[in-house]
Amino acid sequence: MGFKGHKGKYVVKNKEKYVGDVNNITYRSSWEKKVMIELDHNPNVYKWTSEETVIPYRSPIDNRMHRYYVDFTVWYKNAKGEILTTLIEVKPFK
Repeated sequence: MGFKGHKGKYVVKNKEKYVGDVNNITYRSSWEKKVMIELDHNPNVYKWTSEETVIPYRSPIDNRMHRYYVDFTVWYKNAKGEILTTLIEVKPFK
């Protein structure tokens, strides 16, 4: 049983952990929804956001500026209390 693509609105349970508009969180696949559930409930996640981090880049194909929206930005607190940041892209194994 694989996670087939579908989209919908995610309802955040721990709103204090989400950075951004908690009323406008869209998952574009069941893989993304699964990550959202994990981030929302994981006690090691300090803060998280979905498609709020934007990376501008110049395309070598058309030589124009474009914007890439990162799937997730996650802030963790380690054992020393330091905040660590990671970017997550969700893609199927195939």
